[in-house]
Amino acid sequence: MKKKLLSLLLILCLTALPIAGASAAYAPKYTVYADTLFGLGLFQGDGIAPDGTPSYRLGDGMTRAECIVMLLRLLGEEDAALAADCAAPFRDMTGHWAIRYVSYAYEKGYTSGTGADTFSPDDKASAKMYLTFLLRALGYNDKAGDFSYAAAYEKAAELGVCP
Repeated sequence: MKKKLLSLLLILCLTALPIAGASAAYAPKYTVYADTLFGLGLFQGDGIAPDGTPSYRLGDGMTRAECIVMLLRLLGEEDAALAADCAAPFRDMTGHWAIRYVSYAYEKGYTSGTGADTFSPDDKASAKMYLTFLLRALGYNDKAGDFSYAAAYEKAAELGVCP
């Protein structure tokens, strides 16, 4: 449990910076957070740099697909997602590298997409999007009125997930 809580805090630190301030210049000091997440198996980066260290692209911000993958890793559900035979209505996921993750997340209720038949996997994610995925994974239902997308920050703060 402590590992999951630490992981959640690190993910929020890592994701809030590039998502909230995507136009800000990347500061190498955040690599320590990425390295910690990498060591926990929650963040794989995008390959290996010439010096043999993981490459993260921290200044790029996260995509919606990357947010779902990190969330499923945080929850310990990556293997289940990869093994599941789930279907989602998202036409823009056909052939996408994250199709199994997103389909699983859709079936679990963690995402409802950006439209009736779209997920927009390569769009940049906002912190509000990530918090919405996270709140749904924690069992809160925006469709039932537990929170709203517009007030995802407030609900997360109320729960102590973020300030």
